[in-house]
Amino acid sequence: MNGPSDDHGTNEVTYIEENGTLDNLSRHGEHSKTFVVSTRMVLSGTATGSETSLPETDSSPLTVPDDLVLCPMCQGPSVSPRLLPCYQTICSSCLEKHIQSQITNNNDTNTFTCPLCSCPTKLPHPKDSQLDHPNYADRFEPDAFVEKLSNVLSAFKECKTCDLCKRRNIQKAASDWCMECLDAMCQECVKVHLSGKTTRDHTVVSLEELRKLSLASIMRRGVAQTCRKHPGETVRFYCMDCGVTVCVQCLTISHRKCENCVPLDDAMTSMGDAIADVMVRLQSVSGEGGGGGESESDTSVFQSGAQVLEESVKDAEEKIRSLANDLRQAITDKEQELLERLHSVASQLQEK
Repeated sequence: MNGPSDDHGTNEVTYIEENGTLDNLSRHGEHSKTFVVSTRMVLSGTATGSETSLPETDSSPLTVPDDLVLCPMCQGPSVSPRLLPCYQTICSSCLEKHIQSQITNNNDTNTFTCPLCSCPTKLPHPKDSQLDHPNYADRFEPDAFVEKLSNVLSAFKECKTCDLCKRRNIQKAASDWCMECLDAMCQECVKVHLSGKTTRDHTVVSLEELRKLSLASIMRRGVAQTCRKHPGETVRFYCMDCGVTVCVQCLTISHRKCENCVPLDDAMTSMGDAIADVMVRLQSVSGEGGGGGESESDTSVFQSGAQVLEESVKDAEEKIRSLANDLRQAITDKEQELLERLHSVASQLQEK
């Protein structure tokens, strides 16, 4: 797989994907935000339809814009990226500085405006509220997608160092990559990793082999999301009433009175259909409104679309963001299970 382009005149990083049909757009282009969302969907496996399907190997370019991997405020790598309710991603330190500045300037500890889109945002209650300067940024949801993508892209550096050794302040060249932990490792650390009780079943591949895989196939792998309330339990359901992902214990304890708890697969299908329907309706309104003349029907459609936007979009955005935050890693659970079955069967056939 190709690494980042050497062309410093662009604001994009190009990788190789087969049948990738996304356009090569600049981050300042007219449709860059749509492209960022589309790229997220393709890489995370939430996109549907043959036009976005990507296989396991590489042969044509897919561009990953800086919008996905760099903090838009400091233009540096997103360290501990946080996802705001307006769906903007900012690194934790930049977000905290902005919030503290707003509190100081506006003397308001309840709300602040997003530094990117100026959307009013409610300040979350900090864990250390008893302190004079509580940390607000860390109370926002981590952007697991951006964090994972940044880790994966770092593996394509030619001089990638061992992440495990680096945590011990040791600089050592990496030779392998753990698909579950998203860590680059030297040969010595690989031996230890594969002998551990909780990591011995992890999939470790050489960096050389990793770079032959498609970026999408790597991003779609991952450890199943565990329940925040019940450590060790995997979230497998989505409560439509409460708008949160839940595990089996949650179902029997705190959600036993909820009437609409469905498997994650069903929730994803339902939400995907809803998003697709909204996109089609908005594109229809936008397309018809862009013509030279408007018929009475066109005006009616536009007004209807505007009313839908005004009355429903905020509520829809909240539901979509809530689902996206909770399912970002959980959506790969079923795929991972099937892949493991496939590899197991393939291994058995090879042994015969």
